[in-house]
Amino acid sequence: METLAPRLSSAIALVTVVLWAPQARATLTLYNSNCVSCHSAATTTCDGCHAHGVHSSSAKTDINLTGTTDKVSYAPGSPVKVTVNAGYRTGWVRIVLFDQNLKELARSSCPGGVGGCTTSVVPITLTAPAPATAGTYVWAVAWYGNNFDISGASFGSGTSSSLKVGFFSGDVNNPNHGYQTVALPAFSVSSASAPGIVLNPTSLDFQTMTIGSSKTLSTQVQNTGTSPLNVTGVSSCAGTPGSVTWAPAAPFTVVAGGTVTLSVTFAPTAAGALPAGACLAIASNDPVKPTVKLGVSGSATGAAGPAITLEPASLDFQTVVIGAPRKLTTQVHNAGSAALDLTSIALCSGTPAALSWTPSAPASVAPGASLTLSVFYTPAAADALPAGSCLVIANNDPANAAVELSVRGAGSSGFTFEPPIGCSSAGSTGSFLGLAALLLLVARRRSRRARTLPSSSGMH
Repeated sequence: METLAPRLSSAIALVTVVLWAPQARATLTLYNSNCVSCHSAATTTCDGCHAHGVHSSSAKTDINLTGTTDKVSYAPGSPVKVTVNAGYRTGWVRIVLFDQNLKELARSSCPGGVGGCTTSVVPITLTAPAPATAGTYVWAVAWYGNNFDISGASFGSGTSSSLKVGFFSGDVNNPNHGYQTVALPAFSVSSASAPGIVLNPTSLDFQTMTIGSSKTLSTQVQNTGTSPLNVTGVSSCAGTPGSVTWAPAAPFTVVAGGTVTLSVTFAPTAAGALPAGACLAIASNDPVKPTVKLGVSGSATGAAGPAITLEPASLDFQTVVIGAPRKLTTQVHNAGSAALDLTSIALCSGTPAALSWTPSAPASVAPGASLTLSVFYTPAAADALPAGSCLVIANNDPANAAVELSVRGAGSSGFTFEPPIGCSSAGSTGSFLGLAALLLLVARRRSRRARTLPSSSGMH
């Protein structure tokens, strides 16, 4: 019995070695047969060599590769960080990040040799710059490994000769290897910080107007960008007449997302249509559209009938010597399309007869012509014309049948008295009054003496 126990222990140990040795040799043989050619012989594990990196369990019936971006929106060129989870074993695995065209952007680390990396485990974060152009993008991540058991495992929708999201694709540069590719959630890239000019509307139509009238239309200068829009100039395009004006004048600024109203006025001075291509050119700091044009159209016709205007509409005679007439003139203009008939010219109520004029009514003024009306002021006293003094001109203008020509002025004797130098104002007034009294006394005495002298006809 004493010799049986040691012998039994030895037998059990021998059986254990025999049972274990083939499994150990099988694992090593599997690695040496399938992995060592691409990876260092020091790494005696099959982590990442084939399906282990992409499934959730050894059943290999699903795809367990997922990736998420750190944000849903990025500025052009800003970092996009993608976190990837995969596999059901610890140890190394190679993960690749692709752009929307399945161009490789980044990859994780992995064992040395042909793989050219060091050990890494999931989760893995890969970083690449966002696209430079605004838009919505879908990137992808892929597990890269050996396709040893591809026939016995789920690899998405099947195989493909080119990289496609959801497919295992062989690596043409590394036989028996390939990519299991999975799409990331979509993300957006916003526009770069810049102004953007938009006109609403892009043209203005004044339709048909009458010469001498005016009309104002407006457009909205909108900034659809993300930084201030600086409008540096507004000018008439070549051939656009000066009868087209605008406000406000440049420069002015439109905040991001804001609007400024640009008012445009057409005041025709001659019959006819605005030329084809008439417009306003608006210059700004929009990098894409540094100059935009606002089209303008419209036409003008003569007034329907006569239209009277006075130029000037008032006369100021200032100070005029009593009895000495002064003449001033005004132009009676007909801006209409028919003859202007002046039926009467008269003094307004309360205006003194010191005013006269020529020619007298009736008179006629042709369309577009003018008649010179001369007005004379002959004051009869040293008084000013009453407030509201005027001439009223009756005519056949349907819109202005009686127009008034305002007049101002005052009469003066023309005599001025200069007091002796050195006299005070009070003394000057007293001297003047005294002199006047003396002159009046002398005149009276001469008058009485003349009445007492005998007639020349009675002398011998």
